[in-house]
Parts: sequence; C-alpha cells; structure tokens
Amino acid sequence: MDAISQLMDTHPNLFMCLRPIPPQAATDNPFGLRFYNLILSPSGIAPEWLALLRRHSDRFVMGSDAFFVSSSANAEGPAAMLSRGTEARLTAAGVTLSRLPPDLLAKIAMANPARIYRI
Repeated sequence: MDAISQLMDTHPNLFMCLRPIPPQAATDNPFGLRFYNLILSPSGIAPEWLALLRRHSDRFVMGSDAFFVSSSANAEGPAAMLSRGTEARLTAAGVTLSRLPPDLLAKIAMANPARIYRI
C-alpha cells in the first residue's frame, strides 16, 4: 500500500485499476499463488485505501476481468481455467463498489472509466 501511495503521489499521470479478489482466491487458484485482498476490511474499505482513493479519486477505476468460453472449449485449457473465477471476481468487484462512499462510487464506477477510456 505504501508503494502504491508513493507512486500515485509522485506520478500524476499514473492511473490504477482496482481488482479485488474473492476470498477463496487466496487459497484456491490455478497458479498455486497466495493472494491477499487488502482493500477490504471487516468494516468496509480499509482506512488507508479510503484515504488514497479520496486523494486520487480521479485516477482509479474498477477492474472486473471476466472470461467466458464456449462449452466446446477444452475444459482443461488456459481459457477455461481463467473463466472458472469469473463469477467470484465480479462479486468481489460488486462488494467493493458497494462499500465505497457514494461520491467515490460514482467516480470509480462510472465517471472515471468514461473519461479515461473515452466511452
């Protein structure tokens, strides 16, 4: 978190996509890696993250990568492996967004993506 904060403070042209992971991803992922979801705390958004989001509210978007494959795709192939976590990733993104204050929610979920990606 400190490194991200320092980078965002130092580089005004740096933008960040938030991609919260579902709780089970910490132990159940196809790569055997250990992940941690640091943005969420039991009471909502972690205070240090909330401060960073407020300080750079115009430079964050929500990421919710989703992978969908045909039923005819190889069930053990890389695309199928990535698609297995889609529902959980979308849920984690929704939970995170639901815990943001309304002003940050509007920016991170709608205004920033529209402005940054020109959509």
